[in-house]
Amino acid sequence: MGPETLTLVVPGLFGSGHAQGKLPALERLVARADPCAAPVVPHDSYEAALCGLFGIRAAPGRDLPIAALTHLVDFEAGHDGSWMRADPVYLRADLGRLRLFDGEGLLLARDEALGLAAEIAGVLGEHGFALHIGRDSRRWYLRLPNVPDIVTRPPLAALGDHIDPYLPSGPERRFWHRLANDMQMVLHGAPINAAREERGEPPINSLWFWGAGTMPARTPVRWARVLADDALCLGLARHGEIAHGPVPGGACDLWTLGEIEGDVLVVLRPGARAWTSPTADPSDPLHQLEEQWFAPLLTMLQRRRLARLTVYTDTRCFTITRAGAWRVWRRARPLPSS
Repeated sequence: MGPETLTLVVPGLFGSGHAQGKLPALERLVARADPCAAPVVPHDSYEAALCGLFGIRAAPGRDLPIAALTHLVDFEAGHDGSWMRADPVYLRADLGRLRLFDGEGLLLARDEALGLAAEIAGVLGEHGFALHIGRDSRRWYLRLPNVPDIVTRPPLAALGDHIDPYLPSGPERRFWHRLANDMQMVLHGAPINAAREERGEPPINSLWFWGAGTMPARTPVRWARVLADDALCLGLARHGEIAHGPVPGGACDLWTLGEIEGDVLVVLRPGARAWTSPTADPSDPLHQLEEQWFAPLLTMLQRRRLARLTVYTDTRCFTITRAGAWRVWRRARPLPSS
């Protein structure tokens, strides 16, 4: 058996420079599909779009509770209270301003993370904040006395840009700007960072504060199962008590899961701003998507093993049914680019 209906979330799918004619299954799916009234999943608000699929939205003037949700993945207990992500990042000076680099792409050993956390624990403790390191040593958390009155942006939104437009805003923004500066001062002199630079690795020279809040109320969703490697998506599934697991190697593996009543959600999230400007190299991630997901799914629709496929991506949402898969009169056109 397998899923009757399937929803894919694929940020970065329609980037610039796609090789026309090299992705025939995806081009046919797009040509034969119908648009659907649903949110897209742009890079700078991936978290908001994903939370929206689970019925969770930010209160006016407040963050989405990203830290509380991912805390469910990183820790076995202690999920109550107010949490904020304080992720280690690398900032680089550029024309008198700071640019954000790496983040999720940083290589950070656990002993390094613990050592750096010890360096800044005293300053954070002065404000009543306790720092915790998640299962992934690049996910750091502050336990807070209360939810701060600010709005933040995820680090992915600022990646490669000057950070000023992405810093916390709101009534308490000045405190968090000062705290980030304090973190930079302490981390600048950390021996661990000196050792990293000697090895040619970027230093961890700041923390990125974002995603503060408490555990949100649970809302009904249609997903029968969630398959993802993304901490936020897995946290949302755990919060909703939805069966979940890792992304399989390809679409065909979905039919080894057994009979599933309801919609299966699969999040195929790439690394930061990946899957854009694909080359003709068959090892390119977009071409892997073509071979492992889109080509098999087109076949499953045409063979009536899948009733409906919905795809959310940066610029659009589209749905194709098993009947729509046979709209051969709709000729494939160049893929849209964002």
